[in-house]
Amino acid sequence: MTWCCPCSSSRRDGTRGPGETLPRSGRKQRRSLRVCELLLAIFLLRIRRLWIYLSSASGKGCQESRSLERCLPLRPGEKDMLELENLELWCDPVARNGPENMAVDSWLLGREVPVLRTYHWKGNWGSVGYFGEVEKARQVLPDVSLVRRATGGGLVDHQNDITYTLVVPRSYDLAKAKGAESYRVIHSALAIALKKNGHEVELVGQDSEVDSSSCFEKPVEWDLIDKFGQKVAGAGQRRTRKGLLHQGSILLGDSADGAGILSRLAGELARSVRSLEVKPSGEGFPALVRQFSAASWLERR
Repeated sequence: MTWCCPCSSSRRDGTRGPGETLPRSGRKQRRSLRVCELLLAIFLLRIRRLWIYLSSASGKGCQESRSLERCLPLRPGEKDMLELENLELWCDPVARNGPENMAVDSWLLGREVPVLRTYHWKGNWGSVGYFGEVEKARQVLPDVSLVRRATGGGLVDHQNDITYTLVVPRSYDLAKAKGAESYRVIHSALAIALKKNGHEVELVGQDSEVDSSSCFEKPVEWDLIDKFGQKVAGAGQRRTRKGLLHQGSILLGDSADGAGILSRLAGELARSVRSLEVKPSGEGFPALVRQFSAASWLERR
């Protein structure tokens, strides 16, 4: 940095006698000095801000770089909120179409039992969020069948993803938490599970400025990205009188061990995990399938 020093005026000590005025060149030098002082103040302020950021890298300073080592374990008190006492893990063996998969998730929410479900799709399917625009989705995925989710979020192509659903009854703290908080807690657990499975990921500290309706082209706060900045996990949520419905998608390629990842996620979410084998039934289930199959539901936005 260049430091500015004013030259001496008519007197060697820079003072003026009575009635003397500062020459025009002296006034310019004084203005130059003030500009230099202002630049120095700005420089020192930036240095101070940088020091504060670096000194708090393990806390708020990791907003811009959410590495696991910096930002995990969870914040004080969140471990208890994260850990469910019991969790049912259902590796649904039946490949279903879009409306059926959405109906199963809503049916599980009605059971009011904590459950983590991983499932498959029958045919080529994509899903749009509750507030998504179907016409835009058709332009992005013209050769894929579409279904509207009950949860929020963007357009998701399910042809190559690992799809899962977490249901948490209303009585649990995780279901009572605010949307951003429960999203962060669940994705923190997923980040740990992915790391244990050999995938290096980071939590996103803020929404991306990318303008896209596609979920995996627009990372938002608390999504997961890989070391190249590519989004690898996102989700949508919905809260009802029954509890929290969290529908998630993980995109890691064909070689990813989906069952292993979800099994580890279950272990991070609960103290006790047991396998579940269930067949959706009851009078309400066919009605749910009809609801998600209806054109009026798909075209509602």
